Amino acid sequence: MDKATHRVDSSMLRDHTGETVRLVGKVLQLQPPNRALLEAADGGQVTVQLTNDSTIGTRFVEVIGRVLPDGAVQEF
Repeated sequence: MDKATHRVDSSMLRDHTGETVRLVGKVLQLQPPNRALLEAADGGQVTVQLTNDSTIGTRFVEVIGRVLPDGAVQEF
């Protein structure tokens, strides 16, 4: 990744709509076909739209993606 990205929690997502961010969180739920619900560091919940080849094998993850207008994150 050539460009610096902001590391955010759920309260900061609206300030970064359309931007690339890094979100660290605990996986609360995997929602087929390609979504996950994360608990961010501030305790807020964030929906992540996963890529088709994404595999989540641990309880804690860092997602790099674009913030969507609804506050969800689209993984790259």
